[in-house]
Amino acid sequence: MTDRNNLTCIPGSTDYSTSLDMWGVGCILIEMVTGLPTFPGVREVYDQLDKIFKILGTPTDETWEGVSLLPGYHAHQNDIYVGKKLGLTFPRLYDIAEGESLAAALLQLDPVNRIGADEALQHNYFSCLPRKLWHLPDEVSIYSVEGVYLHTEPRTSLVLRT
Repeated sequence: MTDRNNLTCIPGSTDYSTSLDMWGVGCILIEMVTGLPTFPGVREVYDQLDKIFKILGTPTDETWEGVSLLPGYHAHQNDIYVGKKLGLTFPRLYDIAEGESLAAALLQLDPVNRIGADEALQHNYFSCLPRKLWHLPDEVSIYSVEGVYLHTEPRTSLVLRT
């Protein structure tokens, strides 16, 4: 089970909108920063959900309106957890300006509270990028913008630096 689609684990959930894609973006962001799966569930649906809830907290109707009405939501099958800051679980998020803030906005359990793509692009996480990038035609390489280059880290992973 890939952790980019893990909120589809709640049986009966029919929210397959772009907010689910943004959840996947949040998981990928954390994977890029840490080099590890975000919520590595291995056994079955409730194992996957347990991994998520241990970090983000077990949803209730107060934190996710209507979650208890989903046909497959059974709070009793999972422990009740209180959410914590993502940076406590993934400390490398604090190494990147606004990294924890963007990840937290993307990984909201309630899809209504999750940041959308346009809003994400306006997030302070991207404020360090040259403004010229926002007006670059699709067919022009980002590396044509002064100050943008590919930086190779010792771990052989690639990171965009400006």
